[in-house]
Amino acid sequence: MSGPLESLRAMTDDQLAAALQDLGRSVWFPPAPADLTDRVVARLAEAGSRRRSVVERWREAFGPTRALRRSLVLAIVALLIVVGLAAAVAFGLPGIRLIFVGATPTPTLAPSGPVTASPSAGSAASPTAPPLGADLAPGSPTTLDAARAAADYPVRVATDPALGAPDVVYLDGSGSLARVTFVYGTRPGLPLATGATATALLTEFRGAVNPDAFGKIIRPGTTVEPVSVDGASGYWIVGEPHDLLYRVPGADLWDPVRLAGNVLIWERDGLTFRLETSADKATALRIAASMR
Repeated sequence: MSGPLESLRAMTDDQLAAALQDLGRSVWFPPAPADLTDRVVARLAEAGSRRRSVVERWREAFGPTRALRRSLVLAIVALLIVVGLAAAVAFGLPGIRLIFVGATPTPTLAPSGPVTASPSAGSAASPTAPPLGADLAPGSPTTLDAARAAADYPVRVATDPALGAPDVVYLDGSGSLARVTFVYGTRPGLPLATGATATALLTEFRGAVNPDAFGKIIRPGTTVEPVSVDGASGYWIVGEPHDLLYRVPGADLWDPVRLAGNVLIWERDGLTFRLETSADKATALRIAASMR
């Protein structure tokens, strides 16, 4: 798979301009101060001739040649990518990296288990309905007590009355690699995710096991806003569907965020939590703050 820099080099000027414009619309920035214009004018006046000499040197170095100007733009974009990755890691989410990409490869899903032979034509056996969230959550259905016994960290549950107890608990892995997912069905006052029978998915895992264990793939058209979850660092992500990249020795395992909607990610006490829901940001933050 080609990396983001190779994709940038292959773009035409128009494609590069469109990608930069989309990046500007997709990245969240804090609101500008009311006196921003006055500050800029004052700084420019203060810089004086020193600033003009710097501009002249840049023009002499890069002005005459279009290829050099394009190389400069690509170099700046590459620097922004590197700085963006570093800032995402430093934000305080040890189990997740935020990566801005153009297009994400379609995941190839491996079979979850051995193929079972179809019953014979004369069999009258009727299929058993799968549990809620079987097509959404990784792992196998279990109980909350069993999940807590399997994980080597304290498994927390949302206590917000809007959610109540989870309908189904899923466990994937054990020990420090245990990943627990709670599936919530229909709830009064909370919207169902588009095309799903669940209101929310809440996943937790030990993020400090490997800081590069998970990559969060953010597509164009998605906004990422830093938030505080009851004092803990997190991100509120809204927009296009997202994918998760689990890094294991010798392989990259793609896992899409299956519940269409918004995603709240935060970290507390060495654990990383992910809430997928169609609820608004205020509701998601309230639910996240109720984890006990």
